[in-house]
Amino acid sequence: MECVSGRVVREDLRVRYYWRRRYSGRWMPRALGAAVLAAGVLAAGLPGGSALASPAAAGSTIYSFSVTFAVKALGHTWSFGLGASNGSGFADIDAGLQTVRKGVIEDHEWGSTTAFSPTAAKDFTVTSAGHATIKTGNALRPVLAATLAFTPTRHTKGACAKGSLTNYFGKVTGTLSLTTGLRGVKVSAKFSRETRDASLSIDKSCVPRSRSKKIPCAGGFWNIAASPLTTGGVDAGEKLAAKPIWQDSFIRENLRTASKWLTRTDDLFVNAPAPAPKLNKKAHTVSITESASGPITGTAVITYGPVNTSLRIPSCYVGRKHYSEKLVSYAGTRVTVSKPFKAHMVLTGTQTMVTGHYALYTAPRLTAR
Repeated sequence: MECVSGRVVREDLRVRYYWRRRYSGRWMPRALGAAVLAAGVLAAGLPGGSALASPAAAGSTIYSFSVTFAVKALGHTWSFGLGASNGSGFADIDAGLQTVRKGVIEDHEWGSTTAFSPTAAKDFTVTSAGHATIKTGNALRPVLAATLAFTPTRHTKGACAKGSLTNYFGKVTGTLSLTTGLRGVKVSAKFSRETRDASLSIDKSCVPRSRSKKIPCAGGFWNIAASPLTTGGVDAGEKLAAKPIWQDSFIRENLRTASKWLTRTDDLFVNAPAPAPKLNKKAHTVSITESASGPITGTAVITYGPVNTSLRIPSCYVGRKHYSEKLVSYAGTRVTVSKPFKAHMVLTGTQTMVTGHYALYTAPRLTAR
């Protein structure tokens, strides 16, 4: 059994925690999220429960806390993060482990369920001066336990066109532990008064002030959802550049843990070129072929029916080049998996996806302006 602990070194998970809490629904890898959201593809194509929702309604306040530090386990360095949020009628407490190796981001999260929200709202408290406490007691054992107090030492204001956003940074005292239930890995930490990588944000319906009018063009996107939908899926997004590349992601969600209030999500994102999908308009198919020896493997053919050509971006950029963009979405009516999709992970070993419930492929058409 391996126990790991360490000091704060990075803020990767802080960004991720805020992203997941700011929007309900499935988290999307950062490299894909901006382009897909800009295009409005998810809202147009994915079934209920898979699309990202709009930010919190006007007048609401969202409190988000996170503390991160580095740990070593299984021959790799990981970023560990503990986070909590409360606002818009929902509260949660979760923990995550993330490691990066040769362009592959492996991420695991233990998140509290919707049913735990009323308890999480009591366990995570915040004052108007930016002090916060998290006390889980025995509720999330034997998986997660935290007794933490956050004291702010400085703060910054966010650039909001409407509403307000205050980010507090400071010190943490207390203890936390995570028993992953995977390969004997445990994480534990005891915090003293020294500065840690911890922050608290108080978001009062902040609408970010636009820093640039140059919206990036969206690029292509494909998704094959698992069956049932709540168990995850595989997807890929196109990163537009002088030489566009595709990047893949494999996600399994709502996995059971030793706590009835926590579920686990496993995500593998490949930040490296992947094979592009092949569209056959005559056969009404899209062929997906992953690298046979890559971190994500598998092959499938999407047979599509309805074609949506109504998504348009009147002005967008690829680098310095200016375009208008039309996004053509092909909704799958059938998915034939000839080789099951698999992700090769350090913490969980090889994960296999039973896919075929739903599929979508979206292709961009750029017109120079």
